[in-house]
Amino acid sequence: TPWDARSIVSTSSLVMPEFKLMCLTARVEFSPEAATQAAQIVASGAIDWPTFLARVERNYVAPLVHRNLKAIPGVAAKALDTLRVRSKITGFRSEQFAAELVRLAKLFESHSIRTIHYKGAVTAEEFYGSVTQRNFNDLDFLVHPTDLQAVVRILEEQGYENSVRLTGAQFTHYVQEFKEFLFRKGDICLEPHWSLAGRRYPFDADYEGFWNRSRILTLDSTQLRVMSLEDSLLVLCLVGAKGR
Repeated sequence: TPWDARSIVSTSSLVMPEFKLMCLTARVEFSPEAATQAAQIVASGAIDWPTFLARVERNYVAPLVHRNLKAIPGVAAKALDTLRVRSKITGFRSEQFAAELVRLAKLFESHSIRTIHYKGAVTAEEFYGSVTQRNFNDLDFLVHPTDLQAVVRILEEQGYENSVRLTGAQFTHYVQEFKEFLFRKGDICLEPHWSLAGRRYPFDADYEGFWNRSRILTLDSTQLRVMSLEDSLLVLCLVGAKGR
């Protein structure tokens, strides 16, 4: 997180110690200062561990919290064990999703379909340092509207089921009004996007610019096209706003 450790710990006493501890430990770079502050909170005995675990679960940050908190003395053994199990489950699922992302990216490329990947596995790899350190439940990628029918056909051939069934006329209307399809196969969910917000959102995106500014990220020895850093920041803000 970008928050300074001192500002978190000096926050009003109305802020629960469980929340303070989560904020200190749910970070990619666990500074010595943050570790000291976290150790002080644990040593104070003020942490209700079931409440802390519930907050961590609600915010999907178990892998980072477990990695950082296990270095702090005095943490309840049962809490650490719960975080360890949750982290392993998250890591296993994330690796499954990442492997499927790489496979499909190669498949689309073989059909000359360009994709830009964002959120999910690529965000975890680039900004968290590993796909196993971030919780995500689907794979998002941007495609050109002209490639949508080909994408739908390929995914259905791969055993994915679209959440909506459309006639030709309905397909055209859907593409004009909405921003994504939802495909599912087993535990894997995919969302091919041709825009980032439906027409009801006043978001004027420079879609051609996304392609022109895009970069290459290597995931599992495979080169994937991702958004520029600036576009990534804006798009993640948009996604967060839509999700409230």
